[in-house]
Amino acid sequence: MVKKQLLFLFLFATLHGCSWFSKSPRQHYEHQLRKEDKTLYTKWQAEIEKAFEEAGVVELPYSSSALLVKERLHIYSYDVELAVGEVFSAAVKTSIQGASIFLELFELDDGGQRTRKAYSKEGQLEYEVTQSGHYKVLVAGEMGTISNYAFNMNTHPLYGFPLKGGKNSDIQSFWGAPRDGGARKHEGIDIFAPKGTDLVAVTDGTIERRTGGLGGKQIWLYDKARRIRIYYAHLDAQIAEDGAKVQKGEVVGTVGNTGNARTTPPHVHFGTYLSKRGAVDPLGFVEIKPKISGKKHAPLKGKGLAAALNNCRLLANPTSSAAVSGQLDEGTPFYVYASSGEYYYVRTPAGRAGFLPTNVVQW
Repeated sequence: MVKKQLLFLFLFATLHGCSWFSKSPRQHYEHQLRKEDKTLYTKWQAEIEKAFEEAGVVELPYSSSALLVKERLHIYSYDVELAVGEVFSAAVKTSIQGASIFLELFELDDGGQRTRKAYSKEGQLEYEVTQSGHYKVLVAGEMGTISNYAFNMNTHPLYGFPLKGGKNSDIQSFWGAPRDGGARKHEGIDIFAPKGTDLVAVTDGTIERRTGGLGGKQIWLYDKARRIRIYYAHLDAQIAEDGAKVQKGEVVGTVGNTGNARTTPPHVHFGTYLSKRGAVDPLGFVEIKPKISGKKHAPLKGKGLAAALNNCRLLANPTSSAAVSGQLDEGTPFYVYASSGEYYYVRTPAGRAGFLPTNVVQW
């Protein structure tokens, strides 16, 4: 009997392309909502599309506090730029146990088409970025719930820093810089340090040693799980043995200026090569990222309804130097979705989303 049940499940998944099993928690919620209240489901879907069309632009790390209320559909989104090699993470923490806040990450192509890349489980979302570009983070709160919640987004490098004790400022030549009088472009980053400085494995992997050509003494580190080849060139010494399996942080060589770097200050040329894609910008894989600050957020009041205290500018992001995305007349009502530092993230009745300084908001 058990075998028959398993066979049925396998056939069902195959015939339906595993679509049910690949649905996000939000989509399962929408499926139930559609069965229970089609009118409310239609409103929900319209709000989802509105959130995708109008979004606040934020730089990471980003943190905010927000309020989920019964009376309104609580759905909004953020636009973020992500780089290959970064690991994107987002999280919500609610004040009420069981309150559901759905998080989803979408990649946007040049035509604006969305492809979902990840969704949250138990309030946590994490995604290893494989393509640099524009992404959208959707935040949607389950209806009929009242809860305060904290929300944050950040990135960290997939790998460790290749220079022992190194820092971002040691990187002094970047991807795409001209080489040989413009005949070719730099397919990596150069990290400068005194000759003999230790270079470490940025992840667990297998070593291949090479010598000669432009790279001089080289170490290649193969990340088998992700099929990524990691390149260290111009070494003074190759320490890890050919074919050795090394762990992250283990010394694999030392900084030098061999190969075509013999007339330059000592440095390591560091590169990353993806299967079937070749060289990609390695900066996102190793650049050390700032942590989320513990800044306080302006308080949220009532049910999130507010108005413009005077004629003011709607900002594209929560900074004083942000581009202006619209103008609001005095008394214009809006709904406040979140608070980040001294800015509120809002959307007007016309659907325009952006940020306002707290001193122009009247509750």
